[in-house]
Amino acid sequence: MGSIASVVGSLVLLAGPVAAQNGVLTGRVIDAETEGPVAQAQVQILGGGQSTGSLSNAQGRYQVDLSPGTYDLVVKMIGYVGVRFDNVRVSAGETTAYDVTLTPTVLALDGIVVSASRSTPEKATEAPATTYLVSSLEIEERVTPTMADHLRSAPGVDVITTGLQGTNVVVRGFNNIFSGSLHMLTDYRLAGVPSLRVNQMHWLPATDEDVDKMEVVLGPGSALYGPNTANGIVHVLTKSPLTSPGTSVTLGGGERSVRQASFRSAFLLGDDFGFKVSGEYLSGQEWDYLDPTEQAARTATNSNPSVCIADRLGRGLSAANAKTACDRLGIRDNDTKRLGFEMRADWQFAEDGTFVTTYGRTDATGIEMTGLGAGQAKNWIYEFYQARLNKDRFFAQAYYNTNDAGGSYLLRDGTPLTDQSTLFVAQAQHGFSFLDDVQDFTFGVDYYATRPKSLGTIY
Repeated sequence: MGSIASVVGSLVLLAGPVAAQNGVLTGRVIDAETEGPVAQAQVQILGGGQSTGSLSNAQGRYQVDLSPGTYDLVVKMIGYVGVRFDNVRVSAGETTAYDVTLTPTVLALDGIVVSASRSTPEKATEAPATTYLVSSLEIEERVTPTMADHLRSAPGVDVITTGLQGTNVVVRGFNNIFSGSLHMLTDYRLAGVPSLRVNQMHWLPATDEDVDKMEVVLGPGSALYGPNTANGIVHVLTKSPLTSPGTSVTLGGGERSVRQASFRSAFLLGDDFGFKVSGEYLSGQEWDYLDPTEQAARTATNSNPSVCIADRLGRGLSAANAKTACDRLGIRDNDTKRLGFEMRADWQFAEDGTFVTTYGRTDATGIEMTGLGAGQAKNWIYEFYQARLNKDRFFAQAYYNTNDAGGSYLLRDGTPLTDQSTLFVAQAQHGFSFLDDVQDFTFGVDYYATRPKSLGTIY
């Protein structure tokens, strides 16, 4: 019995010196931006044939008991850039202080689908249709002459090139010239040319710097966007001056004498009011092409111009206009120019309420493909006015799209194209839930007023 007591006593006496040989590594984890503590940060100690660690407390402090030696200190936390410090020395019986500063970072989460037919955003994986999102980061990293080029990498999207800046985009069905089957929106506004309803994405005045994201709904999208969406949707959403202030300028150039310049400037006028303006200019030389139909008509006119003039007079053109039509028949102007700008004001009148007004205008000159052959666009003006209101689940907007074909004409017969059509749209939507959100109702109303005006040159 006495022997056992002696052994126990010896072990107790030996434990003190062993414990005294340990050291302590302690410190504080701090946010680099706020200089406040970071709680629950993972502190990992590597080295000495062991791996141990701790979590920082509410004050950001951590403490780890270690044997004397040299260690690697790794600190991680969700939402921050992880850090590593090598060769941290811990001495016996001493406390080593090592404070750590973590820098916040952006996490890539599931894409958010902002829809005109839902009261709240939802994850793309939960949307009632196959949805693809082109983020602002992807748009910033890709230099393109038109916005349509950002869709080339999107699955299920067919983009055909018809010229230096001309494209046709379809999501469902076959691609074709002068297509309007795709439901194309910009900031909840139907963006096609009025009356013709053709989608000319290069006529959109929004610049790449101003685009927040592009949503592509690959299937019928009535659950998200309402009627007239059987052939898919492309929705371009631009940045708000309230959340994305600042100024940027971009210059570019390339083959075909392409010169491109764009800018965006957004600023705050108080805590709840923001204003922005953006614009873009592009010029270049279209690819040369000889249309056999145009050349045949040109040859016939050169050999007997009176026949051409008589034909145009029979169509109702004046003598001067008939001669002009025959003179320019089949003669292409490959100079391509586009000037567009957009202005927008945002007012956040409540925590869940915003009022937005937007104006945009594009002046385009170039060769455009149509179902009747190539058309020579001369100062074709595309213009719109829009106002929209969001308050909780209530959404209302009104917009007015206009265009003026300017001096445009068809290259195969030289006859002028007159299009001064307009489109006015008013929409409202609301919704409510009951039975503890088990049942949800969304309801709304749409008013479309399309007024074609082509003076008989188109319809």
